[in-house]
Amino acid sequence: MSNHDTDYLEGDRPAQSLNSDLLKRMANFLAPHRRLVIIAALLIPLCIGLELLLPVITRTAIDKYLVPYSLRVDAGRLAPALRQALSNALPSDRSSTNGSSWYVTENDWRSLDPALITRVREAGVVDSMRWYAAPSDGPTRILADRYPDHFQRSGDRVLIAEDHLKQLRSYDLKLLRRADAIGLIAMAVLFSAMAALLLAVSFVQTVCLERAGQQMMKDLRLFLFHHILTRSQSFFSTNPVGKLVTRVNNDVQSMAELFRNMVVGLFKDLVMFVGITLVMFGLNAHLAAACMLVVPPMAVLAWFFARISKRLFHRIKGYTGRVNTGLQEAIAGATTIKLLGAQTTALDKLIQVNNRYFQAGMAQTKLFAVFTPLMELLGSLAIALIVWYGGGIVVQDRLSLGTLVAFLTYIQMLLVPIRDLSEKYNQLQGALASSERIFTLLDDQRTIATSDTGKPVPLDNDADIVFEAVEFGYHPDRMVLDGFHLTIPKGQTATLVGPSGGGKSTLVNLLLRLYDPSGGTILLGDSPLTTIAPRDLVRRVALVSQEMILLSASIEENIVLGRSQITPSMLESAIEISGVGSWMKALPQGIATRVGEGGRPLSQGQCQMLALARALAGNPRILILDEAFSQIDPESEKLILSRLPAIMADRTCITVAHRLATARYAQRILVVQGGCIVEDGDHQTLMDAQGIYADMVALDRLHRKK
Repeated sequence: MSNHDTDYLEGDRPAQSLNSDLLKRMANFLAPHRRLVIIAALLIPLCIGLELLLPVITRTAIDKYLVPYSLRVDAGRLAPALRQALSNALPSDRSSTNGSSWYVTENDWRSLDPALITRVREAGVVDSMRWYAAPSDGPTRILADRYPDHFQRSGDRVLIAEDHLKQLRSYDLKLLRRADAIGLIAMAVLFSAMAALLLAVSFVQTVCLERAGQQMMKDLRLFLFHHILTRSQSFFSTNPVGKLVTRVNNDVQSMAELFRNMVVGLFKDLVMFVGITLVMFGLNAHLAAACMLVVPPMAVLAWFFARISKRLFHRIKGYTGRVNTGLQEAIAGATTIKLLGAQTTALDKLIQVNNRYFQAGMAQTKLFAVFTPLMELLGSLAIALIVWYGGGIVVQDRLSLGTLVAFLTYIQMLLVPIRDLSEKYNQLQGALASSERIFTLLDDQRTIATSDTGKPVPLDNDADIVFEAVEFGYHPDRMVLDGFHLTIPKGQTATLVGPSGGGKSTLVNLLLRLYDPSGGTILLGDSPLTTIAPRDLVRRVALVSQEMILLSASIEENIVLGRSQITPSMLESAIEISGVGSWMKALPQGIATRVGEGGRPLSQGQCQMLALARALAGNPRILILDEAFSQIDPESEKLILSRLPAIMADRTCITVAHRLATARYAQRILVVQGGCIVEDGDHQTLMDAQGIYADMVALDRLHRKK
């Protein structure tokens, strides 16, 4: 596949499988910010530990302080062997005896062998009533004396049946259970403290990840933007602006998501899944195993969903680039479209692409509309399974109520990473697709190479411009220049004229090093262009073309363009020579007047003068005017032509013109046709020769009369 496959760059083809080289290249952009990622990763165990601790606190609050009941066993009615087995199984310091009755806490009871519990229950010696062991203190003894029928004494302990507990007055109940109330308050404070700590840790982790992701996007976007700016002109001829904007914005953001959500997020989900599973099996292996029954179906469903959504995702990414490109082209050419009455055609083209984008988006929406309820249904089935099976073993005294509540919390936490699996898989595919498109763009080496071995050319000295046996073609099988020779002495004003496609603009592009010749050499003096640093070349050579690019900034900012070498006197001189000063002073804010997109509200002629001032402000030794005055009004053209002698003075000047008004000011006129110089001389010499130039002048005069 070609590196310049525009369809591939639009995202129509799915991303390749994850590979180490791709990850290494992506990791290079994250390396400067790895400390933030490491901090976020190290905080994951703390976050997970705090999340897993919260249900444990809830369980403790329920079992120890909310329902701290005991069971009464009539041990006197048990067979001696069974009674001895029960006595051996119970902790001696936790069983309370009152004659033949034993009071066993529910926690101790549930710790017994299920077979032993079954034998004891089948003996019919377990009271159906649960008992509350009250604190052994003065208030409890006072209440026991006040309600002698409700309380039972067992050694130094005082117990009350659950039904009798409900019959106490509110004040007496609060007095009796004040220790439980204090314990619940302590658990609530602990829960709140752990939740606040979890919030703080999560905040730090999120900020670290977001900062790393944002910094990565900033660095990558600037790197990619710089890379694009340094490409040769052929790069831009095969990459539409809308597509490049999509690469710099959308794809950079998608690539950053890989590290911000995937690397750390996926690791967190994996650790969370393992941690919850271990805790659940630690609480009750049978109930945990029952809960795991829903995990395989959910995983299969998530995998199946991810496979389908992957194709839809890449369709959406592809149409996103095409919509951006279509919008950019339509908006940039809005005036032309209106003048030609082509609004319907342009709209139909956008409608087709937009409809495909809409259909791809709706297909993904429908897929989510099916997948999400199915995942929720499986999650609900898991909860229902816990309620049914867990509730059954709670009734059988094999599981505490607090543990059941903790299980319900844990299963909901467990379902989150499973549900997120498909989403993160899509994010991974999107990040891979975006990274491949970005790296395909970065691997495009169509740039102008620079050698550091040549002799530098002083910027304050003029030098001859020499084309020696230059060969060049925009396509290898169609050469524009073949063995081309031309010398323009320093300080000379030369005009290139001739039919379209003859090679005039090509000569300019080669001199500006927008392209490099495939053969031959271009020199400034005795220095090949390839030995001159680009920053030195742009200070030495300036271009004014018919394509005027003005920024949404002030007139001064549009002229200076951030070039620190331009002094106030250089700026003032450029404004005066270019003619900008003739109309700038009439503006409300003068040089500080802001220019809108496309040069609004300036006229075409004023915009052209502003572009001319921009070129002159750097005091270039070589000035190129490429069809610079072909689209301006006659008054503006007359004003600029009157200033041409001052503009061309003390510098080498090359003009490219179809309209020949500027040619008569040139010391030398070169007629370029078929990639060759077919006529060479001044205006009068070529007119006397009655050749191609003379014919062009006659046609130009006829056109002006009309």
